[in-house]
Amino acid sequence: MPDQQRPPGARHAIELVTAWLDSPTGPPDLLLDCLRSHLDERSSPDALAGAMELISGLTYLSGSLLVMLELETDVAASEILRRIALEYAQD
Repeated sequence: MPDQQRPPGARHAIELVTAWLDSPTGPPDLLLDCLRSHLDERSSPDALAGAMELISGLTYLSGSLLVMLELETDVAASEILRRIALEYAQD
């Protein structure tokens, strides 16, 4: 999604998901270290702002991946998201 301005947390979101990919079903040590590192970069009063920045980045990253999948599969992003929601509804 190069035509949109990336939120400040996008880079941290990519780092966090990259850490998760290291062990998606195993112990989340690297993921937790990455998350702590991002949040520890800020002082206590700014911790909430850091968390919000990361959430914004994760939302941007998720949307970007959804649009890329839409372009690759020719299935509307809303339909892809609906299918994912149905998977979770069955749990």
